[in-house]
Amino acid sequence: MTFTSPLSTWSLGQQFSLTLAILALALVSVIIYSCFLHPLRHIPGPFLAKFSPLWIIRALHRIQFNSELQALHQQYGSVIQIGPNEVSFASLKAETAIYAKQEDSRFSKNRTFLTLFSDLVLNAPTLITIPNPVLHRKLHKVIQQAFTPQALARQEPIQKLHINIAISELEELAKSGGTVDITDTLETMFWEIINNLAFSKPLISRKRPTYKSLKQLVFRIARSLITALPFPSQLSKLMPSSKLRNCAKRQDRREDFLTAIIGSKKQHLTLDADAFFSNAIGLTYRSLARYQTTATTLATTFYHILRYPEAYNRVCFKIRSTFVSDKEITGARLTRLPFLNAYIQETLRLLPPANGKTAQHTAPSYTIDRVAQVLLRSLYLPP
Repeated sequence: MTFTSPLSTWSLGQQFSLTLAILALALVSVIIYSCFLHPLRHIPGPFLAKFSPLWIIRALHRIQFNSELQALHQQYGSVIQIGPNEVSFASLKAETAIYAKQEDSRFSKNRTFLTLFSDLVLNAPTLITIPNPVLHRKLHKVIQQAFTPQALARQEPIQKLHINIAISELEELAKSGGTVDITDTLETMFWEIINNLAFSKPLISRKRPTYKSLKQLVFRIARSLITALPFPSQLSKLMPSSKLRNCAKRQDRREDFLTAIIGSKKQHLTLDADAFFSNAIGLTYRSLARYQTTATTLATTFYHILRYPEAYNRVCFKIRSTFVSDKEITGARLTRLPFLNAYIQETLRLLPPANGKTAQHTAPSYTIDRVAQVLLRSLYLPP
């Protein structure tokens, strides 16, 4: 007995029409479910976001995600839907509930793009990607050793070296009598400082122009390719781990990020080899990637101070009356100048150089800013 499928007697055009009809029916079903049956149906947001991630993809492709998200919040309120299973909150209560210190991991990075990135690129979770709160606290204590007041004080000679070089360059540029772009000089200064603190020697000194051109190339490629990685291998092999190992083994007693992390052994805080190098690589590349935001903040601070002569004169008076010479200037003493610190904090408030937030996955039975969560996959319902 021979069985013949009815589709075999259909023409190619008929089969194509049937396929389109099935796809259209599936799309209509998804739209109906998302708009009328989905637990998020009562939360306002753009129509595209109800049933697909196309709104997020479009905003990211335009490089206007933050501004478009702000416009949505202004239009719909503090709680909006931006994806089929994703909600954005714009309130202090929600930010505190989601991102504040938690003991029960009710808002976890598990199953987000951060853990996917960690699995693909690194051999072990990092402080940014680790989902387990207990391991996160342990890791935080280790990494924190590079940023304690004592560690920062020991790193000051490296910072002052490059600050003095930047001041000399600005003085030479000022002698020409033309317009001086201090942002470029500040970016170079922070690049060299982070390079020195991260690698302990000038491995990538004076290579900022190369980095900038590569960064622009990567962004252009990323905008045109919204696809998955073609291979699941460990991309950490591309990282200069051998150079990091050489830096870790040196005996010159230089104070930098790596020596501070290694020194955590004295406090009985240790990491295995994979965790150490994954976090060292993550810390190094995150710092290098953010040198520009630090320079932007400092340049913006200068802009606001110079814009108001009265404030400029007050800052100058406070600094010059506190320090007899530049040799007396230290990080610890600068923290005791409230007026100067107020300027920096206000600059960060007016123009945050690194905006955005990380993805958090939620657990059931929690309420965020009066919005009760009822399902596992970041699904919320108003009370």
